[in-house]
Amino acid sequence: MRFARKLYHLILEQAESKYAIPVLFIMAFMESVFSPFPFTVLLVAMAIANSGRSFLYALTGTTGAVAGAVAGYFIGNLLWIADDGSFTGIAGFFFSNIPGFSIEAYESIQSMYAKWGVLIVLIAGFSPVPFELATITSGVFNVNLFLFTMAALIARGARYFLLVWLIWKFGSKAKEIIRSYFNWIAIAMAVFIAGVAVFFTSMI
Repeated sequence: MRFARKLYHLILEQAESKYAIPVLFIMAFMESVFSPFPFTVLLVAMAIANSGRSFLYALTGTTGAVAGAVAGYFIGNLLWIADDGSFTGIAGFFFSNIPGFSIEAYESIQSMYAKWGVLIVLIAGFSPVPFELATITSGVFNVNLFLFTMAALIARGARYFLLVWLIWKFGSKAKEIIRSYFNWIAIAMAVFIAGVAVFFTSMI
């Protein structure tokens, strides 16, 4: 935990440096696969520290998140299940180290995919749910790769650009607004996205 805190502050120091964009990309990429701390916290801190580049930071985060999502997809698709049908060592590592990513959760997500499909990616990508739960299981359960990528782009892009818009709109007050209300906003938006998607699906 102490190491993660030190790493966070080290990365935050790069907000004003020439390494800000590569660091953000790498951190966003990692959050879509496996990360010791949430990218959202880093994005908010860097956007407040350098508000003139906040929308560029959101774009960088979105790009990194989608690239990481595709990587997570292929981890699930190619490296999750052994030839004999058992879980691989990689799957065991994720079950042991990602909070909430248990075998029970995995089986629950499988039933959700059977019912909702790629809609799960939209909801997870915008809400506070750990995004790697959606990226890896999408690959395991063979979700259509194109639809998966589009869902990751829409959900993560909406999340990050909403964050930096709040910072641009409310300045230094945005940090308190985000800390107090953003998860609720994200959940409400995820429910709205799900409702719209279900409505249009029922109309087809």
